[in-house]
Amino acid sequence: MDDADRAALAELARDHRNRSLEQAEVLPSPYVKVDGFLPQADRDSLFEAIVESEADYVSNAMDGRRALVLYPAPAIAELFAGEILQVAASLVEPLGFDPADLVAPTARDLAVTASGHGDFFGPHRDDIGPSGTPETRARRVSLAFHLNSVPKRFEGGELRLYDYRVFNGESVPANTFVALEPEDNTLIAFLSGTRHDVASVRFEDNAFAGRRFSITGSFAIPT
Repeated sequence: MDDADRAALAELARDHRNRSLEQAEVLPSPYVKVDGFLPQADRDSLFEAIVESEADYVSNAMDGRRALVLYPAPAIAELFAGEILQVAASLVEPLGFDPADLVAPTARDLAVTASGHGDFFGPHRDDIGPSGTPETRARRVSLAFHLNSVPKRFEGGELRLYDYRVFNGESVPANTFVALEPEDNTLIAFLSGTRHDVASVRFEDNAFAGRRFSITGSFAIPT
């Protein structure tokens, strides 16, 4: 078998895989959405704290993403972490996990993202990262808690969870997705292996307090 034959066989294999993927059923990625997650007073205190910390945010701009981030979250995020712990079962069990098998995020594990005009986060998975650390690979259920001024002053910024196909026992992302609006005081829990992104934000005056704020963390297996 010469190189031309090998190339032809490789092309046939790729074509077979693509045809099989096209025929496989497209399935929606599961998620849990909780509206009004924090009591109003706690929500207001947390929002005030993350806005007042404006001077502590840094840029995370690189290929595939751009925003301002604050890590770890302000100490008042302990309120949020405590609430997560209280409702852990309702967040992870619908996604196929026993809360006893996972470690919930603490306030020190949480990060705040402030997204202004033109900011975005391209398609990625939370259990895979450039560093490939054990902590990253241990993530199982990701959390995205949205906060913003009321009324909301920006457009866009949807959290998009991509559908998937099952091929040879593995999950392969599809091109379709569900777009979840970043509604104030709303928590989204989803599988860390889900391909997802954040659509570009549109915000005319770009005032800091009016940005798209999110607090992120994850449940993980012990490392």
